[in-house]
Amino acid sequence: MRLAPYMLLSTTGFNSFAVSTPRWHLFSNAVLEVSVLGLLTSAIFLALVLIATFRFKKNSVQFKDEDFSGDPRLLPPVSIFKPVHGMEARLEENLRSFFEQDYPDYEILIGARSVDDPAITVAKKLQQQYPHVKGGLVFSGAPEWPNAKVFTLSKMIPLSQNDYYVVSDSDVRVGPDFLRNVIPPLLDRKLGLVTCLYRGDPAADFWSRL
Repeated sequence: MRLAPYMLLSTTGFNSFAVSTPRWHLFSNAVLEVSVLGLLTSAIFLALVLIATFRFKKNSVQFKDEDFSGDPRLLPPVSIFKPVHGMEARLEENLRSFFEQDYPDYEILIGARSVDDPAITVAKKLQQQYPHVKGGLVFSGAPEWPNAKVFTLSKMIPLSQNDYYVVSDSDVRVGPDFLRNVIPPLLDRKLGLVTCLYRGDPAADFWSRL
């Protein structure tokens, strides 16, 4: 019987096995090297994240102080686009936070697929409670694009007369200083888009808390 080079064959009774010792060492060494490399790169990434977080926290306080130092009359009019679809947890609370913005001139356009959407009842209620806040309801009809929310937005944006837009989902709740913090950076003509970090706030159900 011919044996392959570097192969050990042992037979005891009816049991037999073959092990390639050099190849196994090569494989285990490769796995070890990849693992060490992964740990090293993960540690570097974690360090960069911590540094970026610290810098973001430091700069955000500075920018917030600068935002409030300006004349509110110089803040431009803003259109807030709120696409909604059905009732969801805390919908009224979320929408209300946008009606209570401490900002001189803004409007809220709420868009849905149809007038029968239950979220529209909440929107109408808030519009009655805050008559000083400009805005309106937009009904896009059945979506003709794969992304229904973007299709609704395409019907809402042409109805705005303002140059500054805020797009926000219906499950977002903000503080009264939201617009005062988001809009001033856009006054820098070098910037064209601002995004916001958010934190989760679980609802009453188990899966939300999980």
